Amino acid sequence: MNNVDLLRRAATKARETADAAYRAPWRQDDCHVRTDAHTDPDEGPTVYVNGGVYRNQANTAKHIAMWSPAAARVVADILDETAMSLRHEQYGNDPVVLEGYASELELARLILEGEA
Repeated sequence: MNNVDLLRRAATKARETADAAYRAPWRQDDCHVRTDAHTDPDEGPTVYVNGGVYRNQANTAKHIAMWSPAAARVVADILDETAMSLRHEQYGNDPVVLEGYASELELARLILEGEA
């Protein structure tokens, strides 16, 4: 798979998983991630973060809440824009040119990690 396809595939996956998740704002509540998806915020879906030391559970919940579906959509847009730029780059396979896109390409690989 070339780099443009890698970026587009990762953008699609980020967007699809974001669209499948609850759209309401996410918030961290102790060792949980809650989303106020219903009228009563206390009845919204809750993800329980288990395992490890209590402090790590709360920090993990805070991290998950920070990376909400809205954040994933922004990442997908960035990856799509990068794919478009790289496609139009005159020397798109040149290692020097690719250095300028290293972060975006690494992000795409992380999103697609574990896929065949």
